[in-house]
Amino acid sequence: MRKLILRTALVCGCLAAFATGASGQVKKAAVVDGGSLAATVLKGTGKAAVIVVGSAGKAVWVTTKFTAKHVAWPVAKAVLLKAPEKMAVLGLKTAGFSLRNGIPAITKVGLAYLKAKIP
Repeated sequence: MRKLILRTALVCGCLAAFATGASGQVKKAAVVDGGSLAATVLKGTGKAAVIVVGSAGKAVWVTTKFTAKHVAWPVAKAVLLKAPEKMAVLGLKTAGFSLRNGIPAITKVGLAYLKAKIP
């Protein structure tokens, strides 16, 4: 169980990191400057930054696909296939205890209710 929780936490952390990286790739509108030298230099370096961010985005996408295929899917499969079985076994184990202690308690409450209703 600890291994399953650790894998799930790792997947969630990776997805959060990838989502944060992807949200930083928003293009901003160009500012009209008037032809100054500084603005021209910034335009050129800005294009280089967009290329770097774009390639980083592609790498993140490939990593996300790999993580989803090889980490998230096995964890989800284990949770969906094994968890209901374990829950059913736990329910059957606790059903006897619940019935053994619950029926007398419910009977006492019901009798007390009936005594209070009868004038």
